[in-house]
Amino acid sequence: WKPFAKMVLLNCELGPVVRDRGWDHWGKESNKQDTFFAEFKSTGVGAVPKARGLLATLPALAQRQQLTVAADGSGDFRTVQAAFDAVPAGNTTPITILIKKGTYKEKLTLPAGKNEVHLVGTDAAQTVLTFDDYNQRIDPGTGKNIGTSGSGSIHIYGNGFSARNITFENSAGPVGQAVAAW
Repeated sequence: WKPFAKMVLLNCELGPVVRDRGWDHWGKESNKQDTFFAEFKSTGVGAVPKARGLLATLPALAQRQQLTVAADGSGDFRTVQAAFDAVPAGNTTPITILIKKGTYKEKLTLPAGKNEVHLVGTDAAQTVLTFDDYNQRIDPGTGKNIGTSGSGSIHIYGNGFSARNITFENSAGPVGQAVAAW
């Protein structure tokens, strides 16, 4: 049951079946460690705002201290950017994002205010974050070159960032100037 024990209700009409004291943990206290329930912006008699804090058996994924990225779906997220997106704005609590081995081809941005994010790869040779932008690539939105600063495979604006056991790569090849991390 563990791979399926994540439930998020967003903008739902909740009837009387959902009680204001939250969901059952199937009678096992240990289930609280592997189960995630959350309710956001829902309406109806089952959506009791004062009980929203009780509906989660674990803190929301964004408030956990450790998240896991795995391209095969065995983690909390399949992409690194999805894990970055889950970090709350204004975060000051250290959050470790474990990245399972694989090559993740993504244009990554960790925005300002998403602080204290620590990436930990399985192995630097087998955990690669890459993208293929370069300075002469045309931005379709502006019609101009993205420039060297825009070519980064990862842009880090949050404070307190660290990474270990990860390779940051720009896979553009010999087409122009490019950087892996900005």
